[in-house]
Amino acid sequence: MPIYYACESETHAQEACLRVGGLYRGASSGGTGLFLWQTYTGACITTYVRPTAMGFDRFMVVYNADSESFETIQIEGAPPEGDCFVIGGDPDAPSDLLARYSRFRFEIEEDRRMKKSVQAQAMRSNNTVRLRHIRNKTVVVVAGKTIKHGTKGEVFWTGYSEHGVPRVGFRDAEGKRRYIDLDNVREAHFYPLLEQAS
Repeated sequence: MPIYYACESETHAQEACLRVGGLYRGASSGGTGLFLWQTYTGACITTYVRPTAMGFDRFMVVYNADSESFETIQIEGAPPEGDCFVIGGDPDAPSDLLARYSRFRFEIEEDRRMKKSVQAQAMRSNNTVRLRHIRNKTVVVVAGKTIKHGTKGEVFWTGYSEHGVPRVGFRDAEGKRRYIDLDNVREAHFYPLLEQAS
């Protein structure tokens, strides 16, 4: 089933239908006074809903043959265009178009995963450089809840938590080993400058 529209004016229905290359269906049955037309016959892929404050809106993914692309059209909750409005629709795409859409979605997800992976690798590489730089330096705690801010010590260990968070281990003034996230410490010789800037 394609996407169906209704208009209160037969002229407007025919004009709208002609404008988008739809199929004019004529007056609706039951004496409603509405004139029907349809678009995207054989090109309606799938529907999905999006929650709103008033309930939900429903959308249809369609294939636009003119632009050779997949598009989204609101089929429930859409504001009318003049006296024309959407009255519904159901997927009706053939299997070859559904397969094409599946490939399209797969490529999008693969691209998204690839970008995330590249970003994660770049971040880890940057953190590794930071960890290497701070080893054997004196640091001061500037954030976090487990160790008092202002605590100083020399870094004896650098690495990552089981969740991939960069961490450092340092010995405080009493020789006690402390472990903390890298972002929660600063090099001690920068600390006075940070205090002045804040």
